[in-house]
Amino acid sequence: MVLRGYSDKKIADKYGVEHTGSAWRSFTDIPSNGNVNFRIIRSHKTIKELLNGRMSIIPVKYSGGGFNDKGEYIMPVQLAYLCDGEKILGQLPDFTIVSSMFDMFGDDFIGVGSDNPVFNDKQILIKFRLGKATNNS
Repeated sequence: MVLRGYSDKKIADKYGVEHTGSAWRSFTDIPSNGNVNFRIIRSHKTIKELLNGRMSIIPVKYSGGGFNDKGEYIMPVQLAYLCDGEKILGQLPDFTIVSSMFDMFGDDFIGVGSDNPVFNDKQILIKFRLGKATNNS
């Protein structure tokens, strides 16, 4: 669940929202949004327990993502692996992930595992829609 966006004092006053203390500036600049410390609480369950028998995709190489005019986040993935929560099962062809901030951290959010089974790193589990396949050949 997204509780609030981040804002500096100017944006907070303008829209009547809570100030999150995220402003930054260079010596000669006017402060603006920046330095956001976004943390997601880890689950007490492992990745495999959170997946509950579902497969997952581990994006490794991705670039060119951004928001479109509908507010969706589009991320082309050039290298990804299929995983069962413990082991990498194989490489996947190029594809595109489609979602929105509200879906990713709302209804589609699964959790963050208590373990680090792949690449020794925390993994955020989110359900995504797959968009049109990319063609890099």
